[in-house]
Amino acid sequence: RLSDYSAEEQSREATHAADQLNRLRTMSAHGLNNQETISREMMLRQLAASVKSYRLKEWEMPVSQMNGVHLDLASMYSQMPFHTVQDYRNYIARLRQAPRVFAQETAVMRLGMRDHLMEPRYLLEKVAVQANDIAASTPGKSPFAMPLAQFPTEMRAADQAQIRAELLSVIRQDVLPAYARFAAFVRDTYAPAGRTEPGIWALPNGKELYRN
Repeated sequence: RLSDYSAEEQSREATHAADQLNRLRTMSAHGLNNQETISREMMLRQLAASVKSYRLKEWEMPVSQMNGVHLDLASMYSQMPFHTVQDYRNYIARLRQAPRVFAQETAVMRLGMRDHLMEPRYLLEKVAVQANDIAASTPGKSPFAMPLAQFPTEMRAADQAQIRAELLSVIRQDVLPAYARFAAFVRDTYAPAGRTEPGIWALPNGKELYRN
């Protein structure tokens, strides 16, 4: 599976972090050794940061020229094993979910537009170019086809052929069209609404966002 990128999931994760933070604060630190004390303090800070980040709606700005689902999916192959037929099928199953993930991310980005929480326009224009470059690639030369470059030597030729056909089909039918829709949204709708001032201070609650 791929992660849930929806606003509802962001809310669930923030609620979970708040619950865990409250639990940890009520637990006695008595008897902890030095390393355990450090670990507890780190967890307190990380959970508190997650809760605050959600309150400040940083999650409504999910993409930039360095981060975002458009880059995460394109590099996913480098973070997965490709030793067995099942490994390849897991990868294909994830790629089938690209349209859902981009739809969720786009919905969150529209919330950011509503709340005027957006990256600088000139950076978002780069996002559109990045996504369009991927969308314009042929299935076999796209980054998603990288696992086809070298199969495990013990994998049967018939399995290799089937995997190649299924993967290229998913790239052609699901992945590249999802990238094309996302690129068009960023280029035509999202980037033009990006902020003109580069500083975080220019955002609503900018001073608090900057301190955070």
